[in-house]
Amino acid sequence: LDRRALPTPTPGCTGSAGDLTMAPKKKAPKTVPNQDAELRALKQENERLRAEMSAMREAGQDGASSQKRKREDGLKWCSPGQDSLGLNDQLSTHELERYARHMSLPGFGIEGQAKLKNASVLIVGVGGLGSPAALYLAAAGVGSITLCDGDTVEVTNLQRQIIHAENRVGVAKAQSGFWSCKALNPCVNVKVELRGFTKDNAFDLLRDQTVVLDCTDNVPTRYMLSDACAALAIPLVSAAAVGLEGQLTVYNLREDTPCYRCVWPKPPAAGDCTNCARGGVLGPVPGVMGILQALEAVKVITGLGETYAGRMLIFDACSAARPFTVMKLRERDTKKCAACRLVAPAYPDVTRFDYEKFTAGTCAVKPKSKLQEFINKEHLDQTSKSSYVGTDRGIPMDTKAKPPCAGDSYQLYRMDTHAFSTYQKKTVIDVRPRHLSQTAMLEGALQMPLSEMEERFAEIKGHTKKNDKEWVIVCVCSRGNDSQLAASWLRSKGLKTTDLIGGMEMWKTDYDPTFPRLV
Repeated sequence: LDRRALPTPTPGCTGSAGDLTMAPKKKAPKTVPNQDAELRALKQENERLRAEMSAMREAGQDGASSQKRKREDGLKWCSPGQDSLGLNDQLSTHELERYARHMSLPGFGIEGQAKLKNASVLIVGVGGLGSPAALYLAAAGVGSITLCDGDTVEVTNLQRQIIHAENRVGVAKAQSGFWSCKALNPCVNVKVELRGFTKDNAFDLLRDQTVVLDCTDNVPTRYMLSDACAALAIPLVSAAAVGLEGQLTVYNLREDTPCYRCVWPKPPAAGDCTNCARGGVLGPVPGVMGILQALEAVKVITGLGETYAGRMLIFDACSAARPFTVMKLRERDTKKCAACRLVAPAYPDVTRFDYEKFTAGTCAVKPKSKLQEFINKEHLDQTSKSSYVGTDRGIPMDTKAKPPCAGDSYQLYRMDTHAFSTYQKKTVIDVRPRHLSQTAMLEGALQMPLSEMEERFAEIKGHTKKNDKEWVIVCVCSRGNDSQLAASWLRSKGLKTTDLIGGMEMWKTDYDPTFPRLV
């Protein structure tokens, strides 16, 4: 810092102390004819444009979202591809930019994207199939998507149902799907139906739908959905995925295209029916099938290429040489199919048909085996726990028999979680499939899947204590169903046996929340 004394200002000079220069003379500004008038006009134009932009924002638009830009001189732009279709909803500037890669495709163009914008898709089931299908259709720009599912998100879903997240466990699947689709594409109108697809809401949900996706995993809903779509002539893209395999087809697309009932007039037998919880599924398998469903829906809506109508695509995840196989399906049966026949259809009103009764044999077996007869008799005669002890009736195991009551229901021969945790004189047999017991099981339990019990009966007898009348065998499974079959069969062999009510899920709820829920 220079601390020397500053010179005294000279009279007549301006500026701060120490500034000894004379102030420059101001030059008169140059004047241009009509310049003031032009400046005023530019200011007015600028104010007008600002007011127009503000009005657009208040109306929910940005400066680039209107379809035709018009200036005072009358210039504007238009979209001939959309205008020629005469559709209700036209693509905004933002959407034209967002879907530019679609519109660059030969044979798709602006016309195909505009058809997607004006389409409505119903997705029944927001699980392993519905998750990727919903996300891809939302990303593709389908105008309206309805997500229908009455279930909630469980932690076991997250390995394959990619539309959900860890922090949404317990949330309705349709609501979770809504959040994901809107986050991916705010331009899409997403609706939810939390009751699932039922006879009460079937036709309300199907009204005005362009195409429907069957992403369910239960047979009654498949028949009901197909019958309703056949009655309204709505294309139905159906897929299934279990284990390492999947299949896909399109029903009701043309007059000769069969419906689900045409192909499967009778419900599948118990041996031909399984689901992801029972049979397991590799996560990417339903992902592949769900994406293919979305692709078929886009093709149906836009008329792009060939669909799988009248053909079924079969996917084998373990085959490298031929992962995809296509087989031809029978044509629509207008004479025998109750849903498609032209004269006096048997099910004209879907809301009155009993689909549960029609599919009652699905994933269950009628009481024909000796074990089933023993189970039924034992269930009716619950007078003594020891009435069958000591007598081997020579009844073979039947793994497809029907348990006498619900897995979490009380019965004389069953044990609740409290008694199970306190009773010491017991041998525990885990009858779940081996992949489940290998993952987590109770310490000290015998690992013996239901299908192996008959051939390992001698091993079971070796773990009983003949001299101790209080010793009991306790069978456990996931939810208390297979354990009932195992316990009944062992009682028919003369062994004192009970099973755990509600299985390991009830045990997890009542006693050990750290035990993993695997089904």
